[in-house]
Amino acid sequence: MLLSEIKTVWAPCPFCGGECRPQEVTLPLCRERNTYVIVQEIPAEVCQECGEILFSVSTAAALLGLLNGKHLPIATNHVPVYRFGNDSTSSE
Repeated sequence: MLLSEIKTVWAPCPFCGGECRPQEVTLPLCRERNTYVIVQEIPAEVCQECGEILFSVSTAAALLGLLNGKHLPIATNHVPVYRFGNDSTSSE
């Protein structure tokens, strides 16, 4: 069999059955007391149909360790907070 004849079979999405492919993602994650962090370059499987993001057990454990640990961030950003339904969300 030639290398060009080998086809990759992607795992099906457990939600819609679409193909899940490896991809690095960036996500906001919530810590205790409603504080948020942004984690970049997380290895994941992403469904090409519905966009569902799946993590391996080891990646999920590493994310929990990152959120609960004393790691220093690579950068700090200020994020504006809005309340939905506030008069400022009106287009008038």
